[in-house]
Amino acid sequence: MWRRILRISLLVVLLAALAVVVLYFQASRIPSDYRPAQLSGREREQAARQFVSQISDFNNKAQLPQPFEWQITQEQANRYLAAADEIAANRLGGRPGEVREALESVGLSDPAVSLNDSILTLLVRSSHYDKVVSADIRFTFLDDGRLQIRLAQTWVGQLPVPDALLRSQLERLKQKLAREQAQTRVRPRASSGEEPSSDEVGRLIASVISAIDEAPIDPVLVGGLNNKKVRIESIRIHDGKLTLRAVPVERAPARRT
Repeated sequence: MWRRILRISLLVVLLAALAVVVLYFQASRIPSDYRPAQLSGREREQAARQFVSQISDFNNKAQLPQPFEWQITQEQANRYLAAADEIAANRLGGRPGEVREALESVGLSDPAVSLNDSILTLLVRSSHYDKVVSADIRFTFLDDGRLQIRLAQTWVGQLPVPDALLRSQLERLKQKLAREQAQTRVRPRASSGEEPSSDEVGRLIASVISAIDEAPIDPVLVGGLNNKKVRIESIRIHDGKLTLRAVPVERAPARRT
C-alpha cells in the first residue's frame, strides 16, 4: 500500500511540476500582437510630425458645426509610441527622454497597442516580471453620455492573470500622471491653435489612463483656434483601427446683464 501511495504522490508532484512548466512557458511567450515599432532617429522625427498633423486634423474638424469621425490605425499608434520622446521634446515643449524615464520609473518599457474586437490592448515590457505584460481595455458609453473605461483582462505573456498582479504598476503610473498634470497646470503653455499644446494632449492621455476602473468621465474635448468643445459619442475598435465619432457641444447663450 505504501508503494502505491508513493507512486500516486510522485505522479501528483510530476503533474504539478508539468503544470508549472506549462504556465511558465505561457507567461514567457511574447503575445503575437506585441509589435512595438522599431524606428530610426529620422523615422521618429517623421512620426512626430505626423502625430502633430493628425491631432491638428482633429482640431480642424472640431471647428465645423457638424458631427465628424476621426481615425487612428494600430500602425500609426505604435509609431507614435516609438517616437514619444521626440513628440514630447520637439513638438509639445517637453524634456528629451522624459517619456522613457517616466515609464522606466514604474518598471515599464517598449509600449505598444493592439486594436481589435472592441478592445484596446496595451502591451509593455515589465522589468518587474521580465516579461511582456498587457491589459485589455474596454470602452462603454452610458445612457447619460459618460464614458466608462474598464480593465477587461490582464496578461503576462500569453497567460491570463488576475488584474491584481498588475494593479500596483497601474496605480503607480496613475499617480505619476497626476503629479505631471499638476505641474502642467502650474506652468501652462499657450497653444498656437494650429498644433496641440502639451496641456491638450497630456490631459487627454492622462484622463484616459487615470479613468481605468474609476468613475465614468465626461468625454468632452476642447481644441482649435476658438477652443471649440466636442463630445465623443462613440469609440469603434475593429481590424486594427480606432474610430472616434464626435459631435459639437452647443455653447450656452451669454447672460444678459
